[in-house]
Amino acid sequence: MQKLKYFKSSAIVVLAVITFGAFQEIAIRLAMPAFNPANHIRFVQGDGDTPTLGPRNSSLRQIKNTGDFDVGIKFNKYGFRDSKDLKQSKPNDWFVVGDSYPFGWGVEEKQRLGEQLELLAGVNFFNISSNGDIDTYEQLIDYGQRQGAEIRNVLLVLTMESDFRIYSDRANPVKSKKPTPPELMPSMLGVKSYLTAHSSLYFIVTAYIHRVPWLKNLAVRLELITPNQEGVRSRDISEEVIQSTAKRLKKLARKFNLIAILNPSRALWLDKYKKSAEQVHQAFANRLVDLGVKFVDLKKEFERRGELKKVYFKNDPHWTPEGHYVAAKTIYSKLGESDFR
Repeated sequence: MQKLKYFKSSAIVVLAVITFGAFQEIAIRLAMPAFNPANHIRFVQGDGDTPTLGPRNSSLRQIKNTGDFDVGIKFNKYGFRDSKDLKQSKPNDWFVVGDSYPFGWGVEEKQRLGEQLELLAGVNFFNISSNGDIDTYEQLIDYGQRQGAEIRNVLLVLTMESDFRIYSDRANPVKSKKPTPPELMPSMLGVKSYLTAHSSLYFIVTAYIHRVPWLKNLAVRLELITPNQEGVRSRDISEEVIQSTAKRLKKLARKFNLIAILNPSRALWLDKYKKSAEQVHQAFANRLVDLGVKFVDLKKEFERRGELKKVYFKNDPHWTPEGHYVAAKTIYSKLGESDFR
């Protein structure tokens, strides 16, 4: 009898907590639509020949709960973040492809690398970036061509923190796969990702924690928050991986007038990874020279004049508007008008 009474009391408490949480969730969504995850950036998983893209003809927001950015994201009818219609592209236009960096994660569309280069070079730059690796980038180019784009000139941003791997030698790289079922026991990262994507209450609570120093420090100590620099992981990048990645770029350069942009790993500026990261960076650049792949290395300009602190967001690994500008300025100064005509 006592156990039954205890069970009923516990059930009432749990139900009350759930009801209160649900009420708060609804209230926040109604009072502060900006915190509603339904209005936040999301992507449609690719399948077969179709790459992962944004929801077509949608206007969303991208907000970092740390306060680093709050920007509008518009996806066009093709699922790309670009105000231009790629069907209107001409043979001398350029297409920027890559992952979340050239996509403009955390910055307004007009502040991105491509738009900055457009102002400097005086030619059109279309953006067909999404998340992935070199195989994905070729898939994005193929998809753009199927939609009517005239793609001959490609500016490919290679993120050296994530794009290195052994690439297949097959003529047709593996296409996007359907998402695999989630694990039954989700990791802490998985739980956090789920709550970020579905809960306004979680978003506003974590935003508050990030703004209160002692709460943030406590969350870091409890490993609920990972500091930005600690998000950089050491990777054992072998000579085989370097060779394979360079050859994959060369393969794509045979099909297009391609310029690779080396987006350096943040490991270059962390003492415990610096030496190995520097060796990988230089070895890869040397290999591109050997293969005759045209490229621009952003490393030195990111380091100059103490600009490194301005290049990346404080609590996010992506480029700030200043970072996009430095990248565009570096590319244009290294190449000049003749390369874009």
